[in-house]
Amino acid sequence: MEQISLHMLLTFTFLGVLFVITIQIKYREFIPQMTSMVIAMALSMSFGLFIGYISGVLFSGDLFFSTILGMILGMITGFLSGLPSGLLTVIEGMFSGIMGGMMGAMLGEMINPRDQELLLKILFFMCFSTILLLLGLIQAQINMKKNFNNLLFTMVLYGFVFLSVHSLSPFFSNPSSPSLEEKEIVVEAGEFTFTPGDVSIEAGEVVNLSLVNTGKLEHDLEIINLPAKEMTAGGHSHDNANPNIHLHTNGGESQTVSFIAAESGTYQFICTLPGHKEAGMFGTFKVI
Repeated sequence: MEQISLHMLLTFTFLGVLFVITIQIKYREFIPQMTSMVIAMALSMSFGLFIGYISGVLFSGDLFFSTILGMILGMITGFLSGLPSGLLTVIEGMFSGIMGGMMGAMLGEMINPRDQELLLKILFFMCFSTILLLLGLIQAQINMKKNFNNLLFTMVLYGFVFLSVHSLSPFFSNPSSPSLEEKEIVVEAGEFTFTPGDVSIEAGEVVNLSLVNTGKLEHDLEIINLPAKEMTAGGHSHDNANPNIHLHTNGGESQTVSFIAAESGTYQFICTLPGHKEAGMFGTFKVI
């Protein structure tokens, strides 16, 4: 399916919200106040949650701004949807919208980047389903005999919408997972020497570090206290007791580990086998 932009999704949702408010205003004399309160609360909460989440993702790192934006847009929705019924409904709708926008922004800030798309589709489906339910509620109040009263039809419609949204292409261009540059580094371990003894990399790039044991003795390589965002072990078992980047080889073998250095600085790498560091097996790992 051709990719639909985030702007189009937002426009579609906004038009749905506006349509509910318009119908509510047009037939307000048929809608009891209690029903109007339910409409204002449900509409402002679902839309506030949806728009707040998008703000949290788009403005990740600035939770204050995304929270304020989500709260304002949710509050406006609550105000407009409660206006046809009076001040009490306006207050209920506004505070529901504020709560929805606040929670949505926090979700957008905290969500794992790999789950952003799925949660967006779920929240859109929830918001769209709320719109359909509220339209059905309004129609029931004004006695408009539509198929919204048919449970089977409604379930089929919801299922179709969910599957359609789920099949859409990604909406977010994820800045946290671009095509990162990769750097290949090979360190040779001879008999009590590392070659090269000094290595330089850039923070944020993917490093494929290989330890090639050209000697006959067992050697390893461990980078001390280097913060790494990602680390995949190549043939060596890592445990929680040793968070350092670590490679281990027997004579004539090689092992590789991939990682992304998170912080600039100068870090020492050593051979941790007894006596090997003291014999000269150490060097520096510079992250710039």
